[in-house]
Amino acid sequence: AMIAVAGYINLNVPLNDEAVPATALVQDPPQEQPAEEDYYTNAKMERDSKRSEAMAVYRELIDSKESSAEVKEKAQADLSAAAKAIEDEGEIESLMAAKGFAHAVAYVSADDANIVVGQKELSAAQVAQIKDIVMESTGLPAEKIKIVESE
Repeated sequence: AMIAVAGYINLNVPLNDEAVPATALVQDPPQEQPAEEDYYTNAKMERDSKRSEAMAVYRELIDSKESSAEVKEKAQADLSAAAKAIEDEGEIESLMAAKGFAHAVAYVSADDANIVVGQKELSAAQVAQIKDIVMESTGLPAEKIKIVESE
């Protein structure tokens, strides 16, 4: 954690005959995220960004006076499905993290689910555990759940 003094304290520490503010000496080195975390963080951000864009389009269609009742109804159904997918993905990712799968991204639709897990060579028990989490969260049958192992 960065140790810094709040406010301005006129404390100088001599360094090679120069006065340097003490706060300039106390800095943590920059923390880099491992590439693995970057992949999963970026994948989640990209998924969420695309979903937000789609939801904005659905809202525009629903709010448009030019949209027919049929178009508005379809857009409302798609908006509801997108909201449910967001909820399911968050629940799946949280439950997987609680079970020890720290790096995972869930992609859920009304018809299927794809789960990217940051682990190679999952055991049969781990695959079953992941499928149970997804089935519980989404109501999808096991054959509609695809698990992708990734490093």
